[in-house]
Amino acid sequence: MKISLAIPSTINHFRTIEPIINFYLEGATIPDEIIISVSNGVALSEEEVKKIKSLNTEIDIKVLLAEHILTHGPNRQNASNHCSGDIIIYGDADDIPHPQRIECIKYCFQKTDAVHVNHWWCPEHCQFANFDLDDVKIILSKEINDKMIEPHKNLGYPPPGVPPRGGYGGLFGRVTGGNTAIRREVLKDIRWKDWDELQGAPAEDWLFCYETAVRYRKSVILPIDLIKYISPSALGLWNNPHLPGGPGNIKSIGIL
Repeated sequence: MKISLAIPSTINHFRTIEPIINFYLEGATIPDEIIISVSNGVALSEEEVKKIKSLNTEIDIKVLLAEHILTHGPNRQNASNHCSGDIIIYGDADDIPHPQRIECIKYCFQKTDAVHVNHWWCPEHCQFANFDLDDVKIILSKEINDKMIEPHKNLGYPPPGVPPRGGYGGLFGRVTGGNTAIRREVLKDIRWKDWDELQGAPAEDWLFCYETAVRYRKSVILPIDLIKYISPSALGLWNNPHLPGGPGNIKSIGIL
């Protein structure tokens, strides 16, 4: 089972992405390839790109430099189009992954017939817990279908079965939408939408996740914190070697 990690990025986030990539490279399971799509990336220097691509020589790290601005959906789609893995795991350039994030998601795909996996997020002040994979509960597709999709199937909201408000998976806790994961075949039917294609949906990740859940009825949720949302100020510390949270000393600013 080949794992692709797809990361959409802006230019500013790309310039602070090194520690995020290193978190993945130091995880319990590392992806087989990392694909980074950078909105308006042609403005980056060759040296900036080379630095990130050289972080690991054993896996393929691709940096896609878009010639124009890509919004969230098209940026994720661009990264998706260049993934070769059986499983595509999405990550944001400004979110810290749990050391077991790839491991837990891969385990979920191996243990179930799911085509779509989401999980919880936590704020930057939280502490990640360690997980024994056999003890991790999986919210299976039947429960998601019964509680989240079937009650709304007659609403007529596009796509059918999608409630017109509320975060994806909100009935099941702090579910992250953008940091989702899919089997690659999902992309044959579902595409990340641009802002003018949302048909009233609140966000592109919300719509992508709901469309996938409704289309396949094989979506599951891991009710564990596998992503940590962090503030821009914390990201800025990583690039200042004179501060205690500078490169090589991430723990000192309380992120882990």
